[in-house]
Amino acid sequence: MEDNKLTKKQKVLAYALTFVLVVLIVLKFVFKDEEKKQLDIVTSSSKFYTVSSCVNRYIDFVYNEDSEKILEVLDSKYKTKNNLSKNNLFDKLDRLDKDYDFEARKMYQEKINDDVMAYYVKGYLIENIMSNNLVNEKKDFYIIVYLDSKNSTYSVVPYDGEVFIEEEQNEKK
Repeated sequence: MEDNKLTKKQKVLAYALTFVLVVLIVLKFVFKDEEKKQLDIVTSSSKFYTVSSCVNRYIDFVYNEDSEKILEVLDSKYKTKNNLSKNNLFDKLDRLDKDYDFEARKMYQEKINDDVMAYYVKGYLIENIMSNNLVNEKKDFYIIVYLDSKNSTYSVVPYDGEVFIEEEQNEKK
């Protein structure tokens, strides 16, 4: 009888430990995306220029409403997640009503794998005006650029600028 009680206690303890372990594993997967990214400031002028050029090309495609080119440079995961197609592209993306140039101001990099780097970019869209008498309109603009060094390709993801906005808010504190 004593052995039977011990066995029941052991079973309850084993079930409880198993339950706790399962909960911890599930929580790890749920909060995996919440982990802080390891971002480093971009100091290489050539990388800064390369990424800025990618953004300028994307902005030209958007301004010209070249759906095919936009879909070519948008990240495949982003296109799938947002169910983007040629027919609904501008329902999901903002149009550019004026001709803008992009001026990168700050850039962070994150290593995705041995071949791919993500660049979190903050800059301004500056209205392309030929006259020096006019003040150029500046708009904040954020984007992520993925550079694949193995395949010599890039892709972009529109971005809300969370990394930069949090940084600015922390600086104000």
